Amino acid sequence: MSNQITKALEDWLFEDLFNMERYFGRLQRNKGVQITVHVKGRDVLERVFSYDQITIGRAHPIVDVDLDLTPFDEEKTISRKAVVIRRDGDEYYIFRTGDVPVLLKNEFANSVFLEKDKPYKLSETSENFVVIWSKQKIGLKINIKF
Repeated sequence: MSNQITKALEDWLFEDLFNMERYFGRLQRNKGVQITVHVKGRDVLERVFSYDQITIGRAHPIVDVDLDLTPFDEEKTISRKAVVIRRDGDEYYIFRTGDVPVLLKNEFANSVFLEKDKPYKLSETSENFVVIWSKQKIGLKINIKF
């Protein structure tokens, strides 16, 4: 293989490998669930997911989470799987899966505490605000992007 072709392949490989946003299709499609974590009066983390199911909680060797809240929960009061966001067709639902209370406010629910394992529809047209009501209150601002 010529040096020029090898160089072009290497450039492509590194660009593809290290451009995670493009790899997951987030920039190309600009679709998914955007979650901003809010702690003590400020935004501390923002992520965009294009999964059918997103698990939010405290990471643990036996529990796999997509959004790890461990750095913001020093006293470990948040459930390992606090909430799950699940896509069903073009709609997204949030479920409280842990023991810690979770509060939702959006166009469908006006400050409602979520019942465990019951689906609550997330708004695609306005922001969804979620508070995980542990010792350290953690807010999630959830936007659905199509």
